[in-house]
Amino acid sequence: MEHNVRPGDLIVLVRKLAGTAATCRGTVLRASEGGVALTLSDLCELDIGDAVAMVAGTYPLRLAADGEFVAAKGHVAVFALRLGWAPLDRADFEPLAIRAEVRSVLGNSRQTGTIRAVTLEGMMIEVPARPGGKALEIAVDSHGYSARLGCTLNSSRAEGRQSILEVSFADLTPAQHAFVRVLVAAANGTGDTDEAA
Repeated sequence: MEHNVRPGDLIVLVRKLAGTAATCRGTVLRASEGGVALTLSDLCELDIGDAVAMVAGTYPLRLAADGEFVAAKGHVAVFALRLGWAPLDRADFEPLAIRAEVRSVLGNSRQTGTIRAVTLEGMMIEVPARPGGKALEIAVDSHGYSARLGCTLNSSRAEGRQSILEVSFADLTPAQHAFVRVLVAAANGTGDTDEAA
């Protein structure tokens, strides 16, 4: 699976210094296999040749790359990539295929989706279309358990004919937290589902 950033993606830069690290942010202007041009939103004190670590995206689908600062003009900085972008979070290596129903809390929208990644904080779901509003309820049946989970839509993007939703859990009860732990344990292959439940 090829991993790369796209124009408009937000990037966190960490300048690697001896014993310390300086952080700033930018937005992808252009990206290629060998480098990336960013419009910097913060004042970054960089010198040509400085090594940086870059992180793009949101958990659990972050990408990371090591790079070198090679040029700048105004607020635009160019970085050469050393090895390219790679998944930072394990969930991106092991996509799930758990069915779920996605319902918009403020409307009548209901659609069947597929959970592709899950963490204790949220999940990524593939659905036919972006639901209306940010307040969602996700109904999941998995590993002999079922739950309806309140979620907040953080972001969405088109991928082919589908929409990919990144959501965070909202106001879960202890029982719902236990259900999420079951999903995460199953996704990570830890076999701790009995303890999580």
